Amino acid sequence: MKRRQECGWKALVGVAVICGALCGVAAAGEAASQAVAGAGGQDGAVAAALQAIEQKLKPIEDCSCVIRRTMFKPNGTPAILESGELCFKRPNLFFSKITTQQTPIGGLNGSVTYSIIDGKTLWMHTQNAPGSGQELANQGQTLAAKAKGKGAKNVRPMSPEAIKEHEAPKASSLDLGRLKQAGLDMTLMFCPDVAHPFGACDRASLAIERQDGEEWVFTARPSAEAMKLAAQAYSLRLTLGKQDGLLRKAEFLKENKIDRSDVISQVKINSGLKNELFMYVPPPGVVVKDGTADLLQGLAQEKAQPQ
Repeated sequence: MKRRQECGWKALVGVAVICGALCGVAAAGEAASQAVAGAGGQDGAVAAALQAIEQKLKPIEDCSCVIRRTMFKPNGTPAILESGELCFKRPNLFFSKITTQQTPIGGLNGSVTYSIIDGKTLWMHTQNAPGSGQELANQGQTLAAKAKGKGAKNVRPMSPEAIKEHEAPKASSLDLGRLKQAGLDMTLMFCPDVAHPFGACDRASLAIERQDGEEWVFTARPSAEAMKLAAQAYSLRLTLGKQDGLLRKAEFLKENKIDRSDVISQVKINSGLKNELFMYVPPPGVVVKDGTADLLQGLAQEKAQPQ
């Protein structure tokens, strides 16, 4: 279960706990209001900042931006680089297109992942790059050779059919209504994004690390809902612009080291994004796999395990 979470949900941005508080900009005001309520026991600076953010987000009908994501090795060097675009529209529409530029995982360099929320369903569509199947096969052969050198047996090469399958487009979906009924509100905590930065936070833990005339920098623990999709414990550092209240950087920290950094740029507000952008129609021949039941089953099994 944790392996699927690490490679699936947290790797998106997000589409991933970042790349879309997928309910879009409309919920941002509500989320900020909830954050203010949750911050009642904290110092006045936090409450004042959250109220200011709430007021700045209210006029936003839609927004788009560019995101650059870096995932780091434990020694602090970049391991995975991704970039793309994010778009949001009231009341609950989301679109992202993320391209993987660098990764040590064979067969994923150049892959493109689309994540779309049409108000009811989260759609995910991935297209790996031409030649990526052979790249994966080559990496597999290298690992197999090492395994044989250590005495492993029955190590088989990747078949031509498997190589072709790897390069074929893949699509999946999640029923957001069913997940919410089960206590997993993906639209609120799928990730801290541009216009809904506190969706993955335990709001009672919010604190201001620093601020100046241009930005606030908050720290927080993840919410209980966000931790359901996390493979390891982590904390958050969120940088928001004071001019518009929107997210500019999100950092995920593990053991006080930056594990992942999402940098937001080229933000455009109220540009009149069309609803058609947030619709998904599977290309001919692409079968969409509904992953709702699998995710719910995995969460139920994990919940049933002794703590």
